Amino acid sequence: MKTKLYFILLAILYYPYNIYSQITPGFSICNECTDNYTQNNSNSQDTISGLFTYTDDEYETPDFTSDFGPRRIPGYDWHGGIDYNYSGGSDRGNAINSLEAGTVYAIIGTGLKYIIIDGENDFAYLHMFDIRNTLPVRSGNFVLTHLISDPTEYVIINLGTNTVIGEDACTSCVAYEGDTLDVDNEVLAGQAIGPVGNSPNYDIHLHISRIFDMTRPIGTHTGGNQILGDNNVTDPLEFIDHTGPEYDIKILKRGNFTNIDSFPEGIDLKYSQSGRSTTEILVRPVMPTTPQDDTDGAPYNSVLNISKVELRLANISLNDTFSLIQGPFFRSEIKMGATEDDNIAYPLRIGQSGSAVRRYGRFGFGNVQAKTGLYSFVYRDAGEDHHFYTTSGPRRWDDFYFTDFTTRVHVDDSLDEGGNIDMFADFPDDVRYNDGEYELFARVTNVRDSSFYSDTLSITIDNYMPYINSVTIIPGFFGEYVQYILDWYLTEMKINL
Repeated sequence: MKTKLYFILLAILYYPYNIYSQITPGFSICNECTDNYTQNNSNSQDTISGLFTYTDDEYETPDFTSDFGPRRIPGYDWHGGIDYNYSGGSDRGNAINSLEAGTVYAIIGTGLKYIIIDGENDFAYLHMFDIRNTLPVRSGNFVLTHLISDPTEYVIINLGTNTVIGEDACTSCVAYEGDTLDVDNEVLAGQAIGPVGNSPNYDIHLHISRIFDMTRPIGTHTGGNQILGDNNVTDPLEFIDHTGPEYDIKILKRGNFTNIDSFPEGIDLKYSQSGRSTTEILVRPVMPTTPQDDTDGAPYNSVLNISKVELRLANISLNDTFSLIQGPFFRSEIKMGATEDDNIAYPLRIGQSGSAVRRYGRFGFGNVQAKTGLYSFVYRDAGEDHHFYTTSGPRRWDDFYFTDFTTRVHVDDSLDEGGNIDMFADFPDDVRYNDGEYELFARVTNVRDSSFYSDTLSITIDNYMPYINSVTIIPGFFGEYVQYILDWYLTEMKINL
């Protein structure tokens, strides 16, 4: 186990994290693997004779290198799972332990090599073994090969336990070094199921995904409509042990600032004669920096683990309840599609393949159109710039942009995401957000359904000039009855009397 030094007194006084427990991610360190293998040499083999030795261990939160969701490493990528890296390149050959009991649903033995266990939560374990595709391939005590009768059905041999796992149980159906072996398709929780690797050609690490729909086609990559497609995986942290932060949630405005570290708090409401001006609202949930931060080279002592971010608005002049803002095209929430009960990301865009994929946020700048979505900083390479900004590199937050707050949106507008038809109100009686005093706050919900809140912000909406609605004339100084009433009401650009 890693030795970590904690400042006990400070931890008692201030520990802005939450411990979420359920399934402990275990593994075993391969003690001799790194010294006996060249990771990117397709002809390299383990040189040790006999069996490797292993030491049991557990992954901890500082071992995360990527969370579920957006990242830039480099370039934009939606990451459909979580990544563990215990000790850099020396992770190679470490034994992956199954998070739960189940049956082997699939083993892919070429290109991106992975195994899916059909259990209570249907976890997939990716990047096993290495770039070699000529079988058999050995890594530590594990051997990737195939059935005697079918070279396309792959199995994994554990030389340390003299067992074989595969999709179908069979007898004397695998050949290895002169022996014929039986295959079992059942695994136990905590059972070693294969080695950490770098297939097809990545840095060495373990990637874990949670499959939502096990009926999707099995493929060799993580795109499209396949079983590992981005729109068919949810965040494993809904069930795996981890440490999550107490977010410091800020509502910010960019203005003309080009340094992301200096955005002021608040919002600037925008108006125009046509009513079509949109107000951008930026929500920034910041992970804390504390003396408990890890010191062994890991990026953070907690994982971002956000499921959704919402903006909620209420007209306190009318004692309204807080609700999502309804813009011409989008409502004021961004959902990661991260959990079993809330697995549809919002908003979505349509990819070239015609399938719905997760949308990343883009701030408006010059002629570049802003769009509601998120812009990632937490999992970002050090040299990755911030585009129109002057800054670069990772930060302890992701930014969530809400770009569709239009104060003159018509009460009957249909909220047609991605459409070209919108409705705006020329008169106060038709507007969704009439003039008055409002309050606004942001809510962040993590994958364990815990919610965190920003401070409440007070704003005033003042779109329309005041007008006279009714005049009543009572004759005489002490008149006892109404002599004359004149009412005005507005409809279709006419004043009716």
